[in-house]
Amino acid sequence: MKDSYYFSHDYYSRKDPKISALLSDFDLTGLGLFWVLIEIMHEQGGRIKKFPKLYDGLAHELKIEKNVLMKQIEAMLHEYELLKEDENYIWSERVLRNIEEREAKKKSKIESGRLGGLKSGYMRSKRKHRLSSLEANEAKERKGKEIIDNIDKTSKNSLLPCTDIELQEIANKTKLPIETVRNKHTIILNKIKAGEFKNKTVYLTLENWLIGDLEKGYIKQEDLWH
Repeated sequence: MKDSYYFSHDYYSRKDPKISALLSDFDLTGLGLFWVLIEIMHEQGGRIKKFPKLYDGLAHELKIEKNVLMKQIEAMLHEYELLKEDENYIWSERVLRNIEEREAKKKSKIESGRLGGLKSGYMRSKRKHRLSSLEANEAKERKGKEIIDNIDKTSKNSLLPCTDIELQEIANKTKLPIETVRNKHTIILNKIKAGEFKNKTVYLTLENWLIGDLEKGYIKQEDLWH
């Protein structure tokens, strides 16, 4: 089944001088034939193809005498200039413009649909990526909680002083002199003895304090080793 389309039919087309001349000579019969021909042109892609029995076929379909049909079409072509022709076709410039505009709108709609599909796919991919990121973050948080829980379960050992190897490890991470690290380590141990810190690991507390001091500018750049 072919697609059905509407084409523009100006309200005041009857006021056009060419249409007025057609009405003057052929009354509404001529006007009706004109619009039927316009409809056929739209159906056939913009032009009516000529062939030896064309007027016989049109006369039969439109229930009009062949000689009357030919006379009116010849007048539309040569007297009123409503239609055009060459050796192979009869057409209307207005019909060709209508079809061109219709095809442009159709292509625009297809392109909009394609872009809409791409955008929809991008948004689905973005949502999927966001969900994956959220799931990954939740997994990290669960892992971090498990680590903290494990640290809490071994809180007896977590309060032990850092070994020399651990102090050197923190010094390497922070790029601070080992003596700076030792001094801060001593302060933390004294606070633990005084009961100020509970359920904290000496190692992590020391590392976090030193990093915090660096970020806040409590430790000057010249104090770092390079």
